Parts: sequence; C-alpha cells; structure tokens
Amino acid sequence: MTLAGTTWTTASQPGLISGLAAVSCTSATWCLAVGGTVSGSPQPVAASWTGSAWKKLSPTKPAPVGGGGNPLTGVSCTAVRSCVAIGYAAISELGADNVEYVDAPFADIFRGGTWTVVNLPVPARSLGTSLPGISCAAANACVAAGQTSRYASPVVAIDALGT
Repeated sequence: MTLAGTTWTTASQPGLISGLAAVSCTSATWCLAVGGTVSGSPQPVAASWTGSAWKKLSPTKPAPVGGGGNPLTGVSCTAVRSCVAIGYAAISELGADNVEYVDAPFADIFRGGTWTVVNLPVPARSLGTSLPGISCAAANACVAAGQTSRYASPVVAIDALGT
C-alpha cells in the first residue's frame, strides 16, 4: 500500500513475495520492505520500491549449523540502497529431552545492491533472541531491540553494528 496525500492505494508486488513484515523509506521514491516466505521453511525476502513499482531482491540467507527458518523482521535505511535488515535463524540444538529450536539473531546488510550477513550475539543465559525492531542513525550505527526467550521475556537491545 502507498499513501499519497490522504489517499491509500494498492501497489502490485513482484511475484513470489509474500509475508512482508517491515519497511523503511529514505524518500517517496525509494523504500525497502523485508519479511519471510509464508509457506514451508521461512526464507528471507525483500523488495525495493522505486516510487511506482516494487522490485524483488534476493537477501542472503544465513547458513548456521542446524539452521532452519530465516525471516527478516525489521529494517532501517539511512540512504538509497543502504539498509540494515534484522532477522533470526531457527537453530536446532539437542536439549535434555529432545531437539529444541533457538532463535539466533542476524543482520542482513544491503549496500549498493549487495547483501552481507552478520551474525549477532545472543545474550548470556538466553534460549534465543527475537529482534523485530531496528533503527540506524548512520550506515554503521544501528540498535536492534526485542526480547530473549528464557523463562521471562525481558527486552534486550543489541548494538547491531558497533564494530
């Protein structure tokens, strides 16, 4: 959907893009939307908006050992074709009684048409971390926020690109 003045209109999306979860725009003529496929094992998806049409992009899927689904849940752009998307990989681990899945956060950085995956730290004593929110003040200065999953769900903030 797009808003021009006070009117919302529907814009057709490119084929095979579904499950978009977040969008960030740098102007009325450039946005990046991210999410995950809605059938089968989730895969990251992305599309850019040019002011008149959506274009399908191919974000990089992280390849962790035991990795499962990899949706993107948030995105922040600081310039055209300069964005950081945040997501999680469902990692299978052998638990005391069976296989457990742990959400391992990652950033998928989009710079000049190229995607690069960066694995993010999981807070100590956490069974996983979900980071649906991200905001970048500059190309390499982002903060992601969400929650951990261990007994309680405290909010956690991670300096996503503090290197």
